[in-house]
Amino acid sequence: STTVPTPFPLVDNAESLLDVSDLVFVDAIGSGFSEAIAPNTNRTFWGVDEDAGVFRDFVMRYVTVNNRGASPKFLFGESYGTTRSAVLANLLESAGVALKGVVLQSSVLNYNSNCGLFETVTLPCTGYVPTYAAVGAWFTLANPSPAPANLAPFVAQARTLASTQFDPAVRIFLAAATPPDAGLLTQLANATGMSVAKWQARFNMDNTYFHDNLVPGAVLGYYDARMSAPAGSAPSQQDPSSTFITPSFQLAITQYLANDLRYTTPSNYVLLGNTISSWNFSHDGHGLPDTVPDLAAAMAHNPKLKVFSANGYYDLVTPFYTTEMDIARFGGNANIVTRFYGGGHMTYLDDAARVQQKADMTLFYQAATTATTSVPSSAASVAAETPAPTASAMPAAVMEVPLRGLWIPAELRKSRPAPQTSGDELRAQVERKIRQGFEAADAKRGGSLTLEEARAAGLGFVARNFDAIDQRRAGRVTFDDVKRFLREQGAQLPD
Repeated sequence: STTVPTPFPLVDNAESLLDVSDLVFVDAIGSGFSEAIAPNTNRTFWGVDEDAGVFRDFVMRYVTVNNRGASPKFLFGESYGTTRSAVLANLLESAGVALKGVVLQSSVLNYNSNCGLFETVTLPCTGYVPTYAAVGAWFTLANPSPAPANLAPFVAQARTLASTQFDPAVRIFLAAATPPDAGLLTQLANATGMSVAKWQARFNMDNTYFHDNLVPGAVLGYYDARMSAPAGSAPSQQDPSSTFITPSFQLAITQYLANDLRYTTPSNYVLLGNTISSWNFSHDGHGLPDTVPDLAAAMAHNPKLKVFSANGYYDLVTPFYTTEMDIARFGGNANIVTRFYGGGHMTYLDDAARVQQKADMTLFYQAATTATTSVPSSAASVAAETPAPTASAMPAAVMEVPLRGLWIPAELRKSRPAPQTSGDELRAQVERKIRQGFEAADAKRGGSLTLEEARAAGLGFVARNFDAIDQRRAGRVTFDDVKRFLREQGAQLPD
């Protein structure tokens, strides 16, 4: 609803995770109060690898300073934070910091599989079709439209339609301009509420076209397509599902920091910034990141690592079926749990979804930490890391012009997407990624490492398990020794 009074009140959170997990919130450099220290600038860390590297360093320092080495550790990332978490998980595992779990909220694990990002190469929009169906059902435009309680089986049918009929047809259409079958267009219209004529005009339908054309005279939200605004109105110029809520968040955080926490600083609090417009998206030799291999490498280092994927049915930015297809590349890993909620990108903004997600995450944390006891933090060491308060009042929060959806620089829209790997190809890619870390640590290029060399190079995983890896008791280990150890622990690596 966009008719409730604003600004929203700040109230107790009945679904807080504090009863099952201590929470450490970390703002990326250039957001919140996080700033680089000279000689670095904020821009130094504005890239896939640079950002994940400084997050790794923060986590390792926090764990050391606050005596949390024995505590079970989880990462929780949302949106681009899932891209970060996949890379960060592998960096931490390689550095010897074992994780219990990774929570992925509204994932974008692979930018190269998004049909709306590329201009010179057209990709199938298969991953969006089930989201279109859910949104069409919300507006009772699907034929027949299911009751809300029956959304899951309706979406399951849309998945089947997308994978078995739409996907092969759209690939033929893109390759040879072969028009789609009339019967398929009718099925798509019935499933999504978008007319046959519009499906015929834009068969490989991207989310912007859907967002602008499903409801006549209205523009839907990207982050939550249930929200809409009249075309031409102020909220429709950006995103109705973010413009309505953002001012309340801005007021709440600044008042809470100043009045409740009595925190003061001469720095601005950057609530929403445009650092993404200066971001270096390159990763693993490609212009845009595919971080499925990174998460797979983390799970190779730690086969007990568990992953929880939370998805909103009405999210037009990171559609849930695209995430499912990305996760399918892992080959049915039982340690990956996927859940779906009646919400958008920020599923926790929906009252019913938030209750269910809290229950699901509680079970996830319990399963991942079985027989593990949390270690209390040290108050003295925390105080040593806390900046002294200043007398000056805090400046106003900074709000920059928001960028919608999965924004990338114009030049990257003309690049070629990185090929997706799965099965043996993905396992080979994971091995190469782990090998690169080992070879980077091998400064003498001798093909082996001593315990001291592994420690000095930050290869904490090898250092921590050195005795088990060095079965020959040679005092040095090769990559083949590491690979053998990983496979003995349950890692899926090539023979």
